[in-house]
Formats: sequence, structure tokens, C-alpha cells
Amino acid sequence: MLVAQSLYQISGVPVSKGGIPLSNGWSGGFNNPVISQIDLNADNLMDLFIYDKAGWKAQAFVNIGTTGNPGFRYAPEYDATFPDGMQDWALARDYDRDGVPDIFAYTGISNITVYHGRRIAGGGLAFDLVCPRLTYAFGVAGVDGVFVNADNMPVLADVDYDGDMDILSADMTGSRINLYRNRSAELGYGADSLIYVQGDGCWGNIYMNSGCGVSFFSCKTGAEAPMDHGPRAPRDGGGTLYAFDYEGDHDMDVLLADMSCSTIKFFRNDGDSMNPVVVYTDTLFPSYDHSVKMPVYPAAYGADADNDGFVDMLIAPFAGNNLYLMKSEDVQCLQYYHNDGSSPPLNRFHYMGDSLITTTMMDAGTESHPVFFDYNGDGLIDMVVGRYGRYRAWPQLALFVNTGTIDSPAYAEMATDWCGLNAFALSGAYPAFGDMDGDGHADMLIGTQTGELDYFRNAGADTASFPAMTQPSWFGINAGTGAAPFIYDLNGDSLNDILVGGTGGNIKYYWNFGTRAVPLFSPDSVVTSLGHIYMHSTPVQTLEYSSPYVQDELGVLYLYTGSREGRISKYKVDKDSIRHGTFALVKNDVIGISPGQHSTVSIADINHDGANDYLTGNIRGGIMLFSDTHWGTGITLPNGIEQASSDGASVIVYPVPAADVLHIKPVSTDVHLSAATLYDMDGRIVALGESNRAELTITVESISSGMYTLITVDDKQHIYRTRVTVLKWSGIK
Repeated sequence: MLVAQSLYQISGVPVSKGGIPLSNGWSGGFNNPVISQIDLNADNLMDLFIYDKAGWKAQAFVNIGTTGNPGFRYAPEYDATFPDGMQDWALARDYDRDGVPDIFAYTGISNITVYHGRRIAGGGLAFDLVCPRLTYAFGVAGVDGVFVNADNMPVLADVDYDGDMDILSADMTGSRINLYRNRSAELGYGADSLIYVQGDGCWGNIYMNSGCGVSFFSCKTGAEAPMDHGPRAPRDGGGTLYAFDYEGDHDMDVLLADMSCSTIKFFRNDGDSMNPVVVYTDTLFPSYDHSVKMPVYPAAYGADADNDGFVDMLIAPFAGNNLYLMKSEDVQCLQYYHNDGSSPPLNRFHYMGDSLITTTMMDAGTESHPVFFDYNGDGLIDMVVGRYGRYRAWPQLALFVNTGTIDSPAYAEMATDWCGLNAFALSGAYPAFGDMDGDGHADMLIGTQTGELDYFRNAGADTASFPAMTQPSWFGINAGTGAAPFIYDLNGDSLNDILVGGTGGNIKYYWNFGTRAVPLFSPDSVVTSLGHIYMHSTPVQTLEYSSPYVQDELGVLYLYTGSREGRISKYKVDKDSIRHGTFALVKNDVIGISPGQHSTVSIADINHDGANDYLTGNIRGGIMLFSDTHWGTGITLPNGIEQASSDGASVIVYPVPAADVLHIKPVSTDVHLSAATLYDMDGRIVALGESNRAELTITVESISSGMYTLITVDDKQHIYRTRVTVLKWSGIK
């Protein structure tokens, strides 16, 4: 199914960590990637189709490596082509051998859905639903769905070597391996059909005990054990399977991991392709090298990562998609084992590291909360990235400073634990910035998983500084699980209010009834469902989610919010309906592509082209960037404007601070100013200059107190950037 994409996805903005460029910085991160190798672009190199079990997000990574040197580039142009509705896991296989990948995905009801792939004009891909529920025949007239649980990874391969794709999957108890035999080739249909019958109900005659134990010769009573067609009993375990011909003896051997284990077992098939007999196991595979150890629940995948013609082994956690539990490693979560393949046995794997692709990404761990914030007041929009946490690590804030120019942003990570948030051992970290005490400097609120809002007063001047927590659980507010705050003067009384989303799916509104210098909030004075917004998901989840962001667009207020299933929605704010009314839905899916579950959004104009740029977080811990316009390459400002100065030294701005009118004039009489634009700290245009012969003026009387960036252009198309302060109280003129 092809989904129309509303916004442009931006992946070329430079971003670095530790001085090293991140080639896949904006790809959104990994937590529990399910990996398949496919040739996406028909260049005869094996690319990667990766579906993350955490967040239900499908992505493509194009192979750009060379022989012996793995290299993959995130290819967002494929995101819109992958089917909607996939849940928990998805695998790409070319079952009909037409050279185009097909997709097998979990349906949510312990069955498999099949999408057939085809090439379209221009070399792109499209996927058509051909089988909503994959079934098999048993007995005389019995038909049932091929059973695969959400926490099972099946084998989709030609297990019996007869030319069509069979299926191996753990049974309902997680104790035996079922074989669903494909009869397409035998019936004369070749490989282009999926005709399954009951096969071996105890493949290999092995029985998986509780814990990590295995018993041999223990579950067959005859040549083939029957499958259980009774009521669907609750599973007491899960297993990931990967089949390959380890020795090159024309039969399938199997790798298996259990839900409760951190290791992988190897089962060697000493029988043949039709009559498998397992008599050997390596319980710490590969014990001859570096045994797999990945907490918790690893899964093995095959892909020729280094283009040498041999299928390598990739290991990633297959933990359940449960929010906030952080069951497994969520940053260094893709281990690479190189396949030497040069001498018997045909496959021999050697550990090469646990950071394939992941070192090229921005990835905070689990549940990223990135926000735009000009932390040093230089007019270049920086990023602060909060997170729920990382495996075995407390929540922190990462600071990415914009080291680029006005029209060409570039980001470098300057701190991994900005403000020392790790020391507070919070239950989560969702940052929000806004001036709460009327001093013109943006303060910080941190929303926590347990619902509190912790207040940090800005002790800095030009550069924001939060040396200590000013007040934990500010005003006793508890906004509910997964508090996602945003600071904005929603009712227009010149006092910043607080909006809070979270796992309830609605948005709470706490209005500020204090003064500019002394804010005042009450946990009892709250609108519990602002605008009657409820971010429900499909299918309906136990925990919904919302994450608000308010944006002034040409004088009209809009409220954006993320959601549990990943879409970003847009509502029009009705100031007369703040306490009791309903906000009109403008667009249900602004971006058109889901960044992943538990999406968050922050908006700014980071390249000053007059269009919104959307910074999104997700449950996988990474970051994705979208824009209303196509940036292209070699971005320039309108009318060929070039940056000549960035320090404002060639213009005079007065008064500072300003209360009603800001005056701008050049230092040199040879310079003539032609335009001036005032931006807030989120990169939004708040006012435009007016010409008055020798100088430009900007009216600021309707603008809130705070720090702003002034961009001035002269008649030679040079840019001058200046930081200004607006303060709104009597005596300042």
C-alpha cells in the first residue's frame, strides 16, 4: 500500500557525536530491530529491511559498503512504500523468486499476513495484500491459521529443499517446533503459491523446557508428531528461530533463543532435509568464538553485511513491545558476526562488535523527547534531547549545539548529561522551556514518568544554565503517567501557562494565575481535557499518548500533538473554548509518515526559509526531522541572500531592552538596511521590520517578554544577526 507523504523528510543536516559525523543521524534509532536482507534498488547488493518491534516502524537501509567493509545508509524514500498495519514483527522474503521482496508480517491475532512486492515505474516498490491470514490444511478437511505468536520469530525458508518456502514456528506452548510444509512445488505451481499443509509437529524431536533447558528425543511418538488444533491456550514462553545450512550438507540447522535467556542455542541437524534429527547443541553459540550474550531475548538474522558473498549473522534483542520496561539493550543493540565461510564448516561466525549501524545514529535509548531550544542565544536553534531512559541507566538530557549558519544548520553533541540530570535519578525526562519568572530567560520544566513537573530556574544570561533543581514536583502538580509538558501563554494574558500530555491520550491545561515575576499554579485548577482532544490509536491500546506543542502561524494558534501509534495531529486553538470547548481538528496526520510509536514533536524554522521544520522523537529513542518544504542542496535564503556577518557588529539596535518599538540602523552611512525579521528562541517569526528612511523599526508591544533573534538584511544582500531582549512592564520605554 502506497501512503501519501505530506511533509519532506530531511536526512542531510550534518550531525556529529564526539567529533564523528553520524551518517544516519536522523534515522530514528533502534531498540528491537527485526532484520531481513533484500535488494531494494536492484543493484545486486543486499540492502536491509528493518522492522523495529518497539514502535512498529519499518525502514530501509541501502547497502553502500564494499567487499569486507559494511556500510548502510538510511533510505527514507522507501518508508511510504511499506504496508500499514504491521505489528510486532515483519520479515522480507522473496517467496516467489521474482527478484522483488515480499513481506510477511504478524497480524495481531497469532497469524501471518502476506504482502506481495512489485516494481513500479522509476524502479520503486509497491506492496499488495495477497493473504490476510496465512492458513494450512490438516486432516481430511481441516483448515487453520499458521500459528505464530507476537513474541515468536518464525523461520521462513525452504526447510525441506523442494523449491518453495516452508515455515518453522514454536507451538502454542513454546516447547515444540512446528513445520508447516509448502506443497506449491509438488503440486506444479512452482514457488509463486503459498499452499501449506500440516507437517512435522516436533521438528528435530527436541523439546524446549522451562528456563533455557532443552531435551532431545522427547516429543515424537511416530514419524511425525501431530499438531495441536485445540483451543488457543495462553503461551508460557516464546522463542526466536533462525534456520541455515551450517555445514553445507543440504539440510537445515537451527539457532534458537528463549524469552528468558540472553544466549543462543545451536541445533545441528544430523538427519536430512526430510527427516531432521538433532543430536548436538551448542548452548552458548558460538562457543568457539564470542558467545552471544544480549540481555534479554536475542534473535539471530542472516545478511551479507560486508558484500563478500557469505551470509553473516546479526543479533538483536527481540523483547516485547512494552512501554517503559526497557527489557533489553536499547542503544548498542545490533551485534555483527562475520562469516568467514572459507573452510569447513561452511559457516563460521566471528564477533565483530555490537554497534553495527547504531554508531551512525542519534539514539538516546528508550523514548526520546527532543525539543528545539536556542540555549546560547546566538539565533541558531539548538536541540535538547530528553529520554525516558536507557537500559540500566537513568534519564538524562543530551545537548546538541547548532554549529552551522543561519540558513545551513549543523548539530554537534556537546553534552550527554546536560545539567547533570542523571544525579536526580528521575523516572523520565521530558524537557520544556519558557520564561516562568519574567526575567527574560527561558526556564526549564522536566516532566517525569510518574507525572511530576520538576522546575529548574535559568541562572544564566546569554547562555542557559540550570545548575540545580529549583523545585521538585512544582506546585504539587501530578499530570499523570508519562508527563509531556509544554510552556505557552495559551490564553493571551502575558503569563506562560503549562500544557501537559501523557499516557492518558488527553491534554491537561494549567493556567498561570500569578504575576509575571511570581507564577502561580494549582493542581486543582486544571482543564483535564483541553479542547476535548483525545489521541486514540488503532487498534486501541491500553495506554494512549499525547505530547502537545503550540505554534503561532500568521496570528492563528495551532496545537500539534504526537500519539501512541505515531501520527502527529494538528488542531486549531479556540481561545474562547479553552476551559470547556472543543478544538477543531485541522489534520489528523500532519507528517504522513509515522516516526514510530509514542511520537513527540517540536517545531522551528531552523534554516530560516519561512517554513516549519518538525523535530520528532519516538519510543525507539532516535530523532527524525521533517519540513514543510524541500531543502534540496546548497540551501540559500530568498533572493540570493548571503551571510556576511553573524555578530550584529554592523548594526545598532535600541533601546535594549525594548518594550514597544525596536529601532535598527546601520553603523556605516554607506550601508542601507532593506529588511528585518524578529524570531523567537524556537525559530518562529514573530514580527517584521518597517522602513523609516534612515532606519528600520519593529513593533514589539504585542510580543511577550523574552529573548529574541533579530535578522537584518542590507541592500547588498548581507545578513546581520543580533540578540535582543523584550521586557514588558512600566518604566521600560
